[in-house]
This record gives sequence, C-alpha cells and structure tokens, in this order.
Amino acid sequence: MPVSGELSVSDVVVAPGDEEIVSLRVRNTGTAPASYSVVTTGLVQGWTIVDPPSVELRARGEQKVQIALRPPKLWSVPAGPSPLTVRIVPHEADDEVSLVEGTVSVLAFDDRRLSLAHGVERGRRRAEFAVVLENLGNARAACRLAVTDSSTRVAGRFDPPSMGVEPGDSGSARLIVRARRTNWTRRARSLPFEVHALQEGHRQVSASGTLLQDPVLSGRTLGRAVGATAIALAGLLLWNGAVRPAIDDAAERAVAEQVVTTSPADPSASTVAPARPDGAASNGEAFDTRLAVNAPLAGQALQSYTVPAGKVLRVTDVLWQNPNLDEGRLELLRNSTPLYGISLRNFTDFSNALVSPFVFSEGEVVSAQLTCERIGNPSSDVCSVAITITGELVDR
Repeated sequence: MPVSGELSVSDVVVAPGDEEIVSLRVRNTGTAPASYSVVTTGLVQGWTIVDPPSVELRARGEQKVQIALRPPKLWSVPAGPSPLTVRIVPHEADDEVSLVEGTVSVLAFDDRRLSLAHGVERGRRRAEFAVVLENLGNARAACRLAVTDSSTRVAGRFDPPSMGVEPGDSGSARLIVRARRTNWTRRARSLPFEVHALQEGHRQVSASGTLLQDPVLSGRTLGRAVGATAIALAGLLLWNGAVRPAIDDAAERAVAEQVVTTSPADPSASTVAPARPDGAASNGEAFDTRLAVNAPLAGQALQSYTVPAGKVLRVTDVLWQNPNLDEGRLELLRNSTPLYGISLRNFTDFSNALVSPFVFSEGEVVSAQLTCERIGNPSSDVCSVAITITGELVDR
C-alpha cells in the first residue's frame, strides 16, 4: 500500500504550556483505496495529539491531518530540540510503514526556588545556615550565591560560592553569616539579611534569614559573674585568714613528729603514684571508632562494635555525621537498648561531649541504628550516616 507524507513545517518551536499545530499531508500513491493510521513516536509522543488518528484514501487521493504539539510546563520535558517522527501505517499491510521526520524545539522556562532550612539562627558573632536551591524548570540552573544586608551589619560566606542544579533536582550550600560588630547590650538583637541566587539572563530568586545575635554579657550572666566574684573574694579572705595558717601549723607539727619517730638507719621512703580523679587505674588506651550505616528508603540498618574480653569501654565523645543531609533517625544503642538518639535534619556534623561517660563492659555491643525516611543525595538509593565514638579502652 504505497503512501507518502509531508509536514507543513519541518522545524517547530513551541513553549512549554503552549500549543503549536502542524499539518501532515498524507497521500495514497497506490492504485487502490486504502486506510492508514497516523501515530507519533519518541519523546514527543506523550504530548502530541493526531486528528484524525486514521484516514481512508481513494487511489491517488490525499488528506491533511493535524498534529497538535502541547508540551507540559514540567521539568521532565527538557529544553532543546527533539526529533518529531510520524509513522503512517497501512491497515492492510502494516509492514509497509512510511516515516515522516521533523524537529520540535522546546523553549526553556525557569522555576527556581531558594530557601533556608532554618530562617533564624542564634550566635554571639556568627551562625551557620543551610541554603537550598530547587530547580523545577526544564534547563540547568548555574547560579552564583550572594548575601545582601541593607543595614550593612552582617557579612556572609558561601561554601560552595555557586551551584549547578539540573532540572528536577536540588542543591545545598553552607552559609556562614558573621556580625560585623560585637553586641555589648544586655539583650539579643535581630540582624536580617537576604540570600540571592543569580544567573545572567535569568530572574533572580531570593530568601530571607535572620541572625539573632546574643549579647556578650547578658544581665543574668553579669549578675552571676558579680556573685561568683564575691564568693571567690570571700573564699580568698577565709583561706588567707584562717585555713592556710591552720594548715601550715599542722604541717610543721607533722614534720616535727616525723623527725622524732624515723630511724636514721632506715632513710628509705616510698612513693605512691597519684590516682586518677575518677579513682580508676591509669591503664587504658585511647579509643576511636566509626560506625557507618547505610539503609534503604523506609528501611532500617545497624552497625555494631563489641567490647573485647577483659576490657571496659568508656565513651566520652560522640560525633553524629550526616554528610548528605538525609532525613530519619539515628540512635546509639547498648545491646538493643537506645542510649541517645537524634533526628536527621539539616545538619552534617554534630558533636556531643558527654558530661558523664557511657561505660560498656566486656561483651557488650555498641551499635549505630539508622531509620531512613528521606534520601538526601539524589544520585544514591540509600541513606548514608555514621556515628564516631571516642573514649578510652581500659583493663577490667
């Protein structure tokens, strides 16, 4: 069933969310009537409409078919040229397919959103913010980051200073905001600022944040300092006036008694090593291990360390590490019992110096347990976090 086709326009330009109509002339070049189906293929198939989708032609007859191109305004429809391929398939002989080819160029559009994970952070001189750039447009965003402050009271530094974000993806950067002056007042003050993502030829996007600058000495701190100074002065007077003279007298009496009772033939003396403040023998070694955990989305995983026989582990510091800004929960366990847990959100490293150490006996298991709720790295299929524990491994 010989057939041919011809597009009215071979190169079509269309904007996302708009419509362009292209005519296709279908011609029956055979000597007998025939019917044909007209379909599009490739990337454009999901947003093209053929009207009518099938035609019946007499011998040497022809008919126009309209092809409506309607690309949606979504990041998943990439900007740039794509092939437009139309198949004309005879109903009686579907192996004699005729192809008509053209090109559709989809225009780019911007839909960028800038935000701060936490809009307000506290600090006496500086604070750290997490800046997130989402690209919901259909072209790559290559933006330079900048901070503006109308009062010129803060300065900002980004790491990295610029971001490249593909369509449908997001990127993050650290922002260190520093106050230009120390706050010597008795109350905190707000230092607002704005963050901008800039790219030449594109509309800038912005987000607002605030550094809540704490005073160096608050009224309560000043009162405590005065009270502590008064107590220290009173203690010094008491020491010099009463305690120290009494100690000196007692020491002199003890020396005199020792001189009388000690035999001249036995001048030896024993030396006792000073004990540690907590009373334990100083027979330990420094300990440092990292428990790295990977868990799939909506899943849970565990990484463990077992205290060796004849040893006791004293954990004094815990470092929580979330390099990809995953979301979920991370817990430190003794055997299967949680000791400490934190929510994974908007931090990369978080350090805990324990007031009282966690003590694990021989055979006990120290574990890092991860529950993954959202994967922060778009190129990964797992949450990846770790707990680094530091302390001392001592003999029993």
